[in-house]
Amino acid sequence: MENIQLEIDSRGIALAVFDMPGRPFNVFSEAMMADLSSLIDTVESSGDKIKGLVITSGKSAFVAGADLAMIQDFGAMRFSANKTEMRQRYSYLGALFRRLERLPVPVVAAVNGLALGGGLEVAMACHARVCVESTAPILGLPEILLGLLPGAGGTQRLPRYIGIKEAIKMLLDGNAISPVKGFELGLVDALTDADSLVDRAKDLAASMVAGAKWDKPDFAVSAEDREFIEALGAEREMLALTAWNQQHADLYPAVGAIMSCVKDGFLLDIDAGSDVEWDIFVDLMSDPIASNMVTSCFLNKTAASKHAKRRAGVEAELPKAVSWLSAVEAPAHLKKRVELVEESAADLVFADQQGSFADKTVVLRNVVKGDLLAGTGAEIHFCGELSEFVELLGPAADKTRAAALSLLATLGISAVLVDGPRGSLQVMTTALAEYIETTALNAEQLSRAASSVELGASLMAMGIDVDSHAGNTGVEDRSHGLNMLAVVGLAALKALEARFADSLSSHVDAIEGADLLAIYALNYPKWTGGPLSFLAMLQRKEIDPALLSDELQSAVANLQWRLKDERGYCALALSN
Repeated sequence: MENIQLEIDSRGIALAVFDMPGRPFNVFSEAMMADLSSLIDTVESSGDKIKGLVITSGKSAFVAGADLAMIQDFGAMRFSANKTEMRQRYSYLGALFRRLERLPVPVVAAVNGLALGGGLEVAMACHARVCVESTAPILGLPEILLGLLPGAGGTQRLPRYIGIKEAIKMLLDGNAISPVKGFELGLVDALTDADSLVDRAKDLAASMVAGAKWDKPDFAVSAEDREFIEALGAEREMLALTAWNQQHADLYPAVGAIMSCVKDGFLLDIDAGSDVEWDIFVDLMSDPIASNMVTSCFLNKTAASKHAKRRAGVEAELPKAVSWLSAVEAPAHLKKRVELVEESAADLVFADQQGSFADKTVVLRNVVKGDLLAGTGAEIHFCGELSEFVELLGPAADKTRAAALSLLATLGISAVLVDGPRGSLQVMTTALAEYIETTALNAEQLSRAASSVELGASLMAMGIDVDSHAGNTGVEDRSHGLNMLAVVGLAALKALEARFADSLSSHVDAIEGADLLAIYALNYPKWTGGPLSFLAMLQRKEIDPALLSDELQSAVANLQWRLKDERGYCALALSN
């Protein structure tokens, strides 16, 4: 096995160490799943040689989850595979975990660090869990944050361990808990120090009885949990336990999917419950929103820094001395990264306009307040306030811009680079502001329209006063909201066309960058995957274009570009 090392001690306790070569974290890729299957085969065929199994990690984290590039590939299957084929592939990891759970020897997870998504799911499929004692939140099922559900048994095992109410909070909010909290809830069986972790897990494997508690004849869910699930309005009560309201939840299919998994599967046996989960997972992955969110909010977001570094075209050292002369508030941890000095002594200057040291100055521009025509030097564009994504403009291979990129990276701020004076962020905000000004919606109508599509935070970032939690909305409100989303998408595409003309199809990173800027700088709703992904959904009629105004329907119908192909929504090509 390439990704799992196995050794057996004198007591017959096997230690399986997950350690993927060349990766900072262990994830469940196709190769890791194949090795896990081989590990299970080895234990099953060992006779009396293996009397217990401990699973741990050779890295600082346990397992970080599923390989999301593989999940992106799952999303692409909806264009070519039938539901039977999709279900067979999607259920493979969950079926592996069930095989692990049904091993005739005790199986213990020795969780040494971060266990998220599939990492927590495999730990829950073990018969017991020993964790390094910590109050850090490292145990979680964050799939909801990417429009997914934990589809390898997570929606079934977690509530059976900790009860419906605590499980729903974790599943729908995506928040992790600490091993100490997990021990209190009954998810973790023992806590220990890092040096004793594996030995403690081995001792437990040598002394405990094999099998999951729900496979034992006397297992029963609590009367309280049964009553909760069987009550009318259970879904409403589930939402009430979380930060979701119904209107917000309706935009994210994963919310309803998770609640259905729990409601329809929890009172069944674990195998029937898993079948429910897998069927619902197929339906969820047949929806474009999951693919959009995985692609934009994880894969493209993760790759953004690499794209920016490549586009910079020049290497630059991290500046040691910085002068911050802007009225914009400096990032809180800037002082921990560099020395703050006077302008004349600085390696890099951040200011609201070019001054005496233009050759080492980066201008900070709030696009809501700034002029559309930018200057000729390096500029950072943001909306409302500095956030985790900004647009960094300037001449190609400019050392000042490259130095700013290096510093931003150390501050946890990702940049979308633009070679030239005009980017996408200001074009998008200007188009949206102009559209709102001409729609003649009153404040209440505007609030409902923005709330219906989760656009309220965007408008507030632009200084437009709306209630982002407006009351119940209807079809007309949604239509107005979708119009606003389309306006931003069309503006983003127009800005890219102006920069790249007929070569747009070879600048995928810039297209991805426009989506990322909209989501993380403008607060454009994540369920869309960004404005260009939203246009793609309109083109495919995954969102009914008839909900748009006649003018916008015509604009979408007459686009020159086929936006994003079947391969996980990550390419752009000329239409025929």
